[in-house]
Amino acid sequence: MSKPPRPPVMNLDSLMVRKPEAVPVVVPDPQESKPATGKDLAATFRTSVYFSRAVHDKLRLIAFEERKTITDLINEGLDHVLTSRNYPTVGELRATDKI
Repeated sequence: MSKPPRPPVMNLDSLMVRKPEAVPVVVPDPQESKPATGKDLAATFRTSVYFSRAVHDKLRLIAFEERKTITDLINEGLDHVLTSRNYPTVGELRATDKI
């Protein structure tokens, strides 16, 4: 009597490259898209600020000692710049944006 054939050690079907099924692409009509309004725009923006290593280390130290973030310290500095030029502070500008 013969033994039944052994199953393959590796399933080679899983190694075969198959073409993915086509996914339909939905393109919105240009008439349906609306221009961004004030409420749609981001409330905050990301920007890069470059400091020397020594300045960054001091800012990190101050932020740690005062339990703040470097962003808080930069916003505090922006308040000084804005008020010295007779502009509203960062907090006041944020409050007017919410209206």
